[in-house]
Amino acid sequence: GADADLIFDSTLLDIKSTVSLGYKTADWAQVLGYAAMARAVGIPVDRAGIYFARFGLCAVTPLSADLVAFLPTYLEAILGAASTPARARG
Repeated sequence: GADADLIFDSTLLDIKSTVSLGYKTADWAQVLGYAAMARAVGIPVDRAGIYFARFGLCAVTPLSADLVAFLPTYLEAILGAASTPARARG
């Protein structure tokens, strides 16, 4: 399904319109990547989650101090992977 993303106050939400209620590891990896990017440009994101539009349900978690400390390293890994040709990644 289609999706969208938004930040309101200090909460980042990835809006999913999938037909089944649930998420995969890749969904949370995406959300945390968005949080890492937001914080890198100075947007004060303190919570992040997924809103399941078809079900009217939301899964949101606060970003702990440990996770906030990890986000710059995570963003660096994402950017490094994005700049490596797919052939080199296997």
